[in-house]
Amino acid sequence: MSRPIATTVLALALLACEGAPNESAPPTAPAGSVVDRDSAPEEFRQFQRETGYPHSYAEYDELPGFQQCGSACGQKRTSGERQRAHLCEQGVIDPAEC
Repeated sequence: MSRPIATTVLALALLACEGAPNESAPPTAPAGSVVDRDSAPEEFRQFQRETGYPHSYAEYDELPGFQQCGSACGQKRTSGERQRAHLCEQGVIDPAEC
């Protein structure tokens, strides 16, 4: 069997398996995963209002680091913020920009 046909057959077999995602049905959130927007700290909500930050407080910990707002929204510093602070301490970045 050629590779494209084998790949297609495998894909169809996987889709036919019990428990395969049904693309016509909307995804459902796991039970207990919804966090009330009002439970977000005021600093986070204010950052969202001022900047239009699109991510919720509930999903924050699951976001990749480059999408986290870090200390700007009252959360722990991101790895990028820590790296920048280190470069400032080492004098690699101009002190006027630190």
